[in-house]
Amino acid sequence: AFARNCTKTQQRKQSNMFSIRRASQTFREKRQSKCKSHVDLFLTKEHASLDSPTLREYILSLTKRGEQKQESEQWEDAACVWRETLKVQEQYYGTRSHLDVARTLNNLAVAISREGDEENDFEVLTLFEEALEIRQTTLGPGHEDVAETTNHLCLFLRNVQERNLPC
Repeated sequence: AFARNCTKTQQRKQSNMFSIRRASQTFREKRQSKCKSHVDLFLTKEHASLDSPTLREYILSLTKRGEQKQESEQWEDAACVWRETLKVQEQYYGTRSHLDVARTLNNLAVAISREGDEENDFEVLTLFEEALEIRQTTLGPGHEDVAETTNHLCLFLRNVQERNLPC
């Protein structure tokens, strides 16, 4: 009887975990559809070649919009803007190793972490680590931008730890 109860309990836990994963996946799909990018349309226009000043202006306007969303604490909207900015920057610079990309990665990680969804913790950690690596490699360990990303990473990890501490 005890073994049957344990088996049923394990089956319920597995079922609950499956439901949580499915809900998380559905949430991510909804967010991605909400964040539908206009980048692809923009990049297919003739004037948007990789060396185009128009594309650089578009990056600057996206950056300004992302900063405005973050200042007004519209974290979900900010994350959408930062994702779009990242996509355009990758096209424009041809790499993710550029300092502007590092700034965008850092801002995206901040916005996603402020949304407060635990399902995104790994993505946030990965974004902070990538931004930190680019900044350390390019600027050196003592630079203020390296300190900024390190500080954001530490605050994020502390929040995760506090969330997971038993009451």
